[in-house]
Parts: sequence; C-alpha cells; structure tokens
Amino acid sequence: MKNPSIKQKILFLAMFPAFIIATLLSALVLIGGVSEIDGALNARGLIMVRQLAPASEYGAFSGNHPILQALAQAAMKENDVKSVVIADARNKILAVSGRPPRLAVGQTAATGADGVEAERILAGEKDSLIFSAPIYQNEGIELDDYGLMDRQVKNDGKKKMLGRVFVELSTASTQHRKNHFILASMAIGLFGLAGALLLARRMSHDVTRPLSRLLDAVTKMTYGHLDTRVAADSGGELAALENGFNHMAAKLQAAHSDMQARVDEATAMLAQKEQAERANSAKTRFLAAASHDLRQPVQALNWFVGALHQLLSDAQALHICQLMRESIKSLNELLETLLDISKLDAGVIAVEKEAVPVNLILTRLDNEFRALLEAKGIEFSVHPCAAWVETDPNLLAMALRNLLANAAKYTDRGKIVFGCRRRGKLLALQIWDSGVGIPAAELKNIFQEFYQVGEQAREKRQGLGLGLAIVERVVKLLGHTLNVHSRVGRGSLFEVLLPLSAAGAACPPNAEIVAITENHVLVAVIEDEPDILEGIKYLLSGFGYQVAGATSAAALLDDLGQSRETPDIIIADYRLGENTTGHDAICLIRDTFSSAIPAIMITGDTTPERLREADSSHIKLLHKPIDADKLLFTIEKALVSRTHKPS
Repeated sequence: MKNPSIKQKILFLAMFPAFIIATLLSALVLIGGVSEIDGALNARGLIMVRQLAPASEYGAFSGNHPILQALAQAAMKENDVKSVVIADARNKILAVSGRPPRLAVGQTAATGADGVEAERILAGEKDSLIFSAPIYQNEGIELDDYGLMDRQVKNDGKKKMLGRVFVELSTASTQHRKNHFILASMAIGLFGLAGALLLARRMSHDVTRPLSRLLDAVTKMTYGHLDTRVAADSGGELAALENGFNHMAAKLQAAHSDMQARVDEATAMLAQKEQAERANSAKTRFLAAASHDLRQPVQALNWFVGALHQLLSDAQALHICQLMRESIKSLNELLETLLDISKLDAGVIAVEKEAVPVNLILTRLDNEFRALLEAKGIEFSVHPCAAWVETDPNLLAMALRNLLANAAKYTDRGKIVFGCRRRGKLLALQIWDSGVGIPAAELKNIFQEFYQVGEQAREKRQGLGLGLAIVERVVKLLGHTLNVHSRVGRGSLFEVLLPLSAAGAACPPNAEIVAITENHVLVAVIEDEPDILEGIKYLLSGFGYQVAGATSAAALLDDLGQSRETPDIIIADYRLGENTTGHDAICLIRDTFSSAIPAIMITGDTTPERLREADSSHIKLLHKPIDADKLLFTIEKALVSRTHKPS
C-alpha cells in the first residue's frame, strides 16, 4: 500500500505495539510454562532415583537380588515409569523391570573432586528420559571379621560405590501438557490481539472522523469558501484543534479583505532589501574613500620627511629625521592594520603580481625593524638573497612586516633571523625567532582576529591581535603557502612559500635604488593637494630629477608648453579636482606628447576597478602611503623598461 490513509496509519500505530507486546508476553509465558513442565518431570525423576538408590544399598551389598527385584517392580507402579534397572558397580544387572533401552546400562557419570558420582539425566528414546543415581555403601557397615582389610584404605574418607539405579520415565504425558499449554497461550494472545484491534478501530474512528471533516473544510477553503466552519464536538485535543481551525478560518476571512495592503507591504520590504544592498555597496565605496582620506596626511608626511632627509647633513639632524620616519611608519602600521583587515574581509584588495627582487623586500624590512630590535637588545640577522620571485611586492611586504612585528613582540632576548631558502621552483622566505614559542594546541588559533597567546598577552604587548590574521588572508590572496613551526621556550619559524620568477634575469641586477645615469630626466607631477605636491617636488629634486608640477593636467600642459619640454615620466594622484582623475590627466598628457610615456598613478582607492583601469592604459598603480625608496625604485624601473623615449 503506497499511500495509506490516516485511519490505516492510526490502526497500524495502535496495532503494531499491541502485536509486539502480545507476542513477547505469549513467548515469555510459553517458554516459562514449558520450562516449568520439563523441570517438574526432571525433578520427579531425580527424586525417584535418589530414593531408590539408598533403598537398594542393602540388596546390592548383600547380593539379595529378590529384594532389588521387588524394589524395581514397586517403582514401576509410579506414573510414567517405563523401566527400572539396578546394576552393580561393574554394570552387571542385578534387577530389572520393564523394557529398558540398551543404553541405560553401561553409561557412566563423571565424578566430582571427592570421587563421588552425582545423579544425572540421560537421553533415552525419543519419548523418554533416563535418570541415574549411584548406590554407595553406608559407612556404618563393616565386614572385616578377620581383620584382613587394610585400615588405610578403609579410612581414606571415600565412599564405596556398590552399583547404579536407572529409572526411565515417559515424556508422553509431559508433551501432552505442553501441547495444551501452547494452545492455551496462543488462544490468550489471539484474544488479546482481537481486543486490541477492536479498541484501535474505535480509537481510529474517533480520531479520523474529525480529521476528515477538517480535510473537507480545508478543501472548500482552497476553492474560496472562506466562511467554512466545522462543528467542535469531538472533545479533548481534537476539539481544541477544531476550535483552532475555526479561529484560523475567521482570521483568514478577515485578512482576505486586507490582502492588497499586505501586497503593498511586501513591495515596500522589497524596496528596503534593495536599499540595504545599495547601502552595502556604499559601505565598500566608503571603505575605499576612507582609506584614501586617512592615508593622504600620512603620505604628505612621507614626502616631506623624505625631502628633508636629502637636505640634512648634520648627523644629529639626520638621526632625528630618521626617528621621524620611524614614527611615521609606526603610525602608518596602525592605520594599515585597521584598514587592511577591513579591506581583506571586504575583498577589495587587488593583486598586482610582478617579478620582484627579494633583496628589495629584505632591505626595506631590514631598515624598518633593525633599530627597533637593536633597541630591545635582540640580534637581527638578515641574509641577502639574489633571487627574484613572482608576487605582489606590497602585499608580500605587508605579510612579512606583520610576521616580523609578531616576532619582535614575543622575543625578549636572543635573535631573529630573516632569510630565504630555495626549494625547487619555490622560494621559502623564513623568519626565525628565539621567543616564547607557541603551544601546539594554540597553533590553530593564532590566525584568528584579536587572538593572542597567553592570558596577559594584550596587556604586555599592547597589540590588537590582528597581525597574523592579516598574514593569513594576504598569503591566501596571493596564492602562496604559509607554514608555522614552534616549540614552547625555544622559539618559532614562520615561512612563506612563493614561486621563483623566470623574468628576474631581465630586471635590474639588485634591489638598491640605482643612480640616474640619464641627464635632464623630466618628471611631470599632477597632485591637487598643494602640500603633497610641494613635498614630492622636494623629494624628486633632491635625487637629481627635474620636476614639473601642477594641480591639474591643464595647468601642467601650460607649463610644459611654455618650457617646450616633453616629460620622460608622468606621476599623478588619482583623485584630482574638478571631477577629474589621474587616469584622465595621464591620458591627456600622453595624447599631447606621446602614448609611450611611462606613467605612475598613486591612489588610496583599493577597489579592483582602479587596477583594471590602470592595466588597460599601461599605468603602474601604487597604493598610499608610499615611502620614498619605493617611489624612486618604481620610477627608475619604469624608465629602464621603456622601449623608446617620447618624441
């Protein structure tokens, strides 16, 4: 039956437990009764042989066979006795009554630890059982008139067996009683099931009748008869169900007239959903805008400090300038940490992979961390590496910077080693430290946001607990592999596995900023913030570049037109005044002079659209804040790689 009705289901649910219970109870009663009947027969047979064995002691001892025969015949008068056999210890028959089976005599029983043979039950023919008991000599009888018996043997404590008694009982009457008991048990079980069936039918009728009425009412309501009601006369929970249905039907009927209002409400909710989606998109745009606005003042400080560093010659002034640069970097790190984790979660960071000299990254991070580590008394060892790798240098530096900062926080003494190892087509950038180490149970948690090892780690280190979370996200974004090994009290190893670059041989031979070999290199700079424009002009002039700067492309073209000079490279901020962008300004200058002029666009906007826009126009994109070394290296690399000079 593929689709049983409710009534059939209720009958099944009511009958199935009743059937199981009746079957189990009948089986238990049947097994118990049959066992009791068999046990009664066995007990009766054992009692008979236990009584007959002592009574046969004298006859077996004295050899008085008539007495034994009389005992056997007397036992035959008991109910169900088929045969009686009395034999001596050598299984010689001393008395027999009835027709015993051949296996009755000659079978022996096992003896216990005291050498005494116990009574037992033997299998007879198919309708009988044989019960056996040993005949032992009474300890009070002694026939040693002449003193010939060995006293040691006599007093060894063991009974002397004179023979055995065998009684065969018929199981026919017992089987007859079993059959009657089985039939009675089956009859009781069937009567119980019949009663349960009648009760289940009555219960199913009482339950299904109201449900059927409810089903009919629901069917009518589906065809628009919202005034349909059912009689609440069932009682109990079903009456509550019927009342609930009537109440629901009344509510539904009342709500029908208000349906249009509900439709309007649903339309409004849809509009709210669209508004929420627009708000989420606006949040992403706000993140990029906030990133740009917060980075602007830091970028200006970078330019001015870089320019100031070129003008100073006094050692103390240079030292103070360097401290300023480090402070700006610390401010930038805090800003980077808060903004980068948000950008990584929002998925707005674009990956710009290129061939990068490892020494460039090693040198940059060496300059950033050496003073800090030496101030803490920690030896900082950086091993140069001539390899080139395929990666995004800014994102990779972000990950390694956080790893070094983490090593510095948790290393109070010893040393930190920063270097690389080749592994086939891969390069492992490794950071070793002799810090406190990380317990094995904590390794899976250290990359969670705001998580720090140790209960008082936040108070001692005063960190946000975001560094390793950023590392994991950045390495995953780059498609590299991050490994960590640590031992408590010994230190930790963090390594980033990334592919080696085959294009390294065609790039400049080292990662240092090489001096400009060309004379009169003109850099065109477009920046709408006057202080930032002034800072970058001071910076580039200090390195020997000629700089033509303006706050707009139109103003720059006027200056270049007056000087009749063609720029060798263009640097533009992305966000310019009068609703123009750096991309528009670069395209305008290229259209005026030459499309082959290399260009660099600087922005704090990290959305993927900026990267696609820059790539489509062959513009190098740099994200703020940018230090002086990175800008100068990017300029030199762009000048070296250009195919021809603008005409």
